[in-house]
Amino acid sequence: KELFVMFKKNFLKFSAASACAVILLVITAVSCVSGWNADENISEENIFVMDAYCEIMLCGGDTDSVSDLLYELEGCFDRYDEKSGISVLNSGGTVSENTYTGKFLKETFALQEKYKGGVEITSGALTRLWNITGDAPHVPEEKDINAALETVGTDHVHFSDEGFSLDSGTEID
Repeated sequence: KELFVMFKKNFLKFSAASACAVILLVITAVSCVSGWNADENISEENIFVMDAYCEIMLCGGDTDSVSDLLYELEGCFDRYDEKSGISVLNSGGTVSENTYTGKFLKETFALQEKYKGGVEITSGALTRLWNITGDAPHVPEEKDINAALETVGTDHVHFSDEGFSLDSGTEID
């Protein structure tokens, strides 16, 4: 099953760390509620994935499949991994509709249409301005923010027979 998580900060965006937390919470809840008995051991694993520390806890289950799934999703959605679908898009490439990344984009745009906004995944240029993952995070100048805002929006994402592509300067985060 695919899971998309939305939250609001200064603007709405997809959060991989939040998705990680929700996925683990749902898996743990389902595992514990559906047939867990007190004699079963709780399996635990701590991993760092999607720029977040994650603790996986399963009642009577194996955490390896969960961590493997999270690492696979990270490989698809990590904008800093040059092999990921998101990174390919952000650097001017095209991603097929039949990949995790393509399915994510298709579902996200369907949600945007259904809810008239509510999630904005093309805010990568804004995220980059703050240098949050770098050594010197800072608040950018208003002129830089305004320029980055010009690259935000679904009108900068295109779909053709080859797949999804982005306008120059548009970044998915």
